[in-house]
Amino acid sequence: MARELTLIPAARANTSLSSVVASLSCALDIAEGQPTGHAVRSCMIGMRLAEEIGLDVADRSAVFYALLLKDLGGTSNSSQVCALLGADDRVAKREFRLANWQSPLEFTPYVVRNIAPGDSVGQRARRVMSIALAGNEETRGLVTLRAERGAMLARDLDLPE
Repeated sequence: MARELTLIPAARANTSLSSVVASLSCALDIAEGQPTGHAVRSCMIGMRLAEEIGLDVADRSAVFYALLLKDLGGTSNSSQVCALLGADDRVAKREFRLANWQSPLEFTPYVVRNIAPGDSVGQRARRVMSIALAGNEETRGLVTLRAERGAMLARDLDLPE
């Protein structure tokens, strides 16, 4: 079910919500340090699964938009990720998805690889210690901010819950 966005009159007739969202998903891939087409590939897989389990048209539409915009809140915590790690947030976010941040044993190698790459060993060690002392609360806060902001933006687009 395609919807039109409120655009200037000349563009309104030819612009569907799905085409705008598809373009936005490409920008989100870039902002998240993902390869071009990452969200589209996720969407294709998800739509195939939605078909296989027999979701109705309305639910498939919701899945379509949710998957294309799965990283919608991603830029909301970019400055905090950058400040926390002293690193390029796109690189850090790309690898963050592969790290188990709930396990200090598994998360520590991620932190060591991504923290302040241009700093001295001593500066990096101090930053690692600072993150370790903050515990999971800091990373949970980043994830929560991202999710809440993404949900708010999806609601602003009048997408289904």
